[in-house]
Parts: sequence; structure tokens; C-alpha cells
Amino acid sequence: MKSSACKLLDTAVRKSNRIKCFGHSMFPILLHEDVVYFKNVSFEDIHVNDIIIVKTNRTYVTHRVIYIGKNHLITKGDNNQNVDPLTRKENIIGKVYKIKRNEKFLHPDTIYLLQSTRYFDAITKCIQNLNEKKVPYVLLKGLILHLYFSKSHPRRRYLDYDILVRYEDFHTIEKILRALGYSKRDDPISPLQKSLLDKPIEVTFIQDDPNFPIAVDIHFEPVFMMTQIGRLDELYKQANIDEMRKCFFKEKEIIRIHNFSYQILSSSHLIVYLALHFFHHNFIGIHRLELLDAVIRKIPPNNKRVIWTETIQFIHDFQLESFVYGSFITLRKYFQTPLPKNFMSAFSPKRRQKAYVHTYFRSSSVFESWGRLREGKQLFINLFYLSPSPLLLKVRVFLKPIVIYMVLWSIYAVISRAILFKIKTWKKALEVLINQ
Repeated sequence: MKSSACKLLDTAVRKSNRIKCFGHSMFPILLHEDVVYFKNVSFEDIHVNDIIIVKTNRTYVTHRVIYIGKNHLITKGDNNQNVDPLTRKENIIGKVYKIKRNEKFLHPDTIYLLQSTRYFDAITKCIQNLNEKKVPYVLLKGLILHLYFSKSHPRRRYLDYDILVRYEDFHTIEKILRALGYSKRDDPISPLQKSLLDKPIEVTFIQDDPNFPIAVDIHFEPVFMMTQIGRLDELYKQANIDEMRKCFFKEKEIIRIHNFSYQILSSSHLIVYLALHFFHHNFIGIHRLELLDAVIRKIPPNNKRVIWTETIQFIHDFQLESFVYGSFITLRKYFQTPLPKNFMSAFSPKRRQKAYVHTYFRSSSVFESWGRLREGKQLFINLFYLSPSPLLLKVRVFLKPIVIYMVLWSIYAVISRAILFKIKTWKKALEVLINQ
């Protein structure tokens, strides 16, 4: 039962229809000490990506809705790794409709529009320069694809856009991006790891901005393996990845937005790539499936049979069954995406790999996000178990110098964190004893 003080606080907050934000969990949409105004809404009027105020114990949280169930919501701060406790109808205080910042009032959608405008301008300038230099490219994901398939601006934080290019064009691309104000982000785990990397997979460039920094990931191949390790023929043949890249370039589609043309993947290739992208992130971060859901829903009725046949054939040809299976399970469960009736059975992975995927989902949450160490460790485990290679070949991956190094580095990182945690705990205990 709530205390009388809590009840008075609840009443005061609800009557004022505004509350002050503290922290950076929703940056850059909400800033520290922004005042947000909210209105009472019914449960049915709340949608995914709405920002709502929730009462949790004796605290008020202003976070984003990332999933809606029958009688509950799941919310999460944009910059938080973990989701908030399950939100019931009675704990919803209201939906944010206005933000006061530096004595000015903003609507959340205005901030999303500002973000989209900046991203759209940055992407278009980059593509214009690539066209002028006659550099072949394919947009893999990002704002342009969202605008085309969803027909609306994204109502959430957008972090980057991805472009597939040829490695031989990288020098030209780097010059273009630096001229546009980007700087190269070089963040290897260590100099030794960088020296052991046997092939470049992707490079990230950042265009700094206090509110909406722009990141572009330059891919030299379809990325779903481990970018920090490089070539892993023991788990998946590099020849398949090279051939996949050729297919992506060969069957590009051209879309037009605001009278400007952009090159993207064909529908069947885009479906497979986005499913692989979700696998690459260990099947976590449910927002990563929003675009895939939109792409599937936009397939023209008269092209459905051809596109789904091509999709299944592509999955078979490149032995991707076990990698994409989890993505389509998640789509069907949380988005009710209209997949063909026999689609899942048409490329079902081997029994043990299928069992592994279902076991994995029971022990992890698609709503969370992880740190770099945990994400990399889990991806290697998933690749090992879901690889189409025979066991004897897979085991040989542990003989690669960079894999040996990464295993040792992971052990060192875990031990170091444990020791630091113990030191902090002892330090706090000592301070308590001294103060007594």
C-alpha cells in the first residue's frame, strides 16, 4: 500500500502535468534538466516509440516505449543497456507531448524532424559526391530506407547509415568524407589486435555535432561475422561472403526520395541482409527489426511469390539458414509480420541448431542492449554453434592467433572488471566504517 506522502506526490505530479528530467538516458532527445509536459492518455493511445512517464516504486521515469503487450508496456532509456521493470496500465502517468528547453518549447516530433533533416542532408551530400566520382555503392540501411519503406520520419534516435563499397575505392571515399567534415574513428581493442586482423571489413567515420552526430559505416562486405577478428573461414567461407557482395552489387535497385536517386539492395537481398544484421547483434535490440518489418509489408502483392522464392533460394545458396532463423522467429512473435505460410519450414536449420536458437531466446531478451565485450563474446559463441561447417573444421578456429588473443583478452577483461568491482566495494565499506 502506498504511504500518504507517496499519494500526495502522485497527485501533485498528475495535477501539474509536467516533470523535470535528470540524467542522460534519453540524450539527445531529452537533455538533463529539460522539463517535459505530459497528458493523460488511454493505454490504447500509446504507441511504440512514444515517450511516456512511468511510476516505478518512488521514482518517475521518462523513457521510450519499445514494446506493447496486451496489458503491459516495456520501456527503455535510449542510452541504457537494460530495459525498465514491466509497466502496467496503472503505473503510466502520461505521454510526453511538449518539452521545455532553455525557455523554448519543443514537440518531440520536432526534434525527430530536426534529426532526420540533418541526417538526410548528410547522406545526400555523401551520395552526390560518390556519384560525381563514379564510385559504386549500395545503401544497406539507415534513414533513406526508413523514409522509403515507412513513409515517415523515424520517431527515435537514429545513430548511423551503412554503405557497401569496394575496398579499392576506399581512398577516394575517405577523401570525400574528410572534405565533408567527417573524421575516421579508429578504435581497435589494442595495437596487437589491429596488427593480427587479416582483412579490413568496415571503417566508421563521424561528423561531430553537439546534438546529432552523424556516423557512416563504410562496409567492404556484407557484415554479419566478427569485425574485430576478420576472416573466419573455419566458421563461414570467405568465398561465400565475396560472392554475396557481388550479388548485392549486381542486383541493386534505385529508389527516389525528394527527386534524388539512391541505390539500395533488391527486396530479397534486403530481407536477408537485415535478418543477418539482427543476427550480427545477437538477436537483441528489437528496433533493428522495424525496417525489416516495413520492407516485408511493402512487397507488392503481384511480386510476393517471386521475392519470397528468391529470398529462400538465396538463404539456401549461401547456407544462411541457421543465421537468419532467429530473426524471422522474432519478427513473427513481436511484429506479427505477414510471412508466407510455409516460409519458416522452407529453410529450417538443422535440428541441433534450431534447438540452440530456441534455448538462446529463453535465456536472453530481445529488448536489451549489451556492451562491446559481452556482445563480441556472444557473437563468437553464436557463430560457432550456428556455423554450417563440420565440427572438426570449426574447432580449428581456435588455432588462429587472433582468436587465441581475443580469448585471452576477454578473460583478462573479465578478471580486471571483477577486481575493480571488489576494490570499489571494499572502498565503500571502509568509508562507512571511518564515518561511523
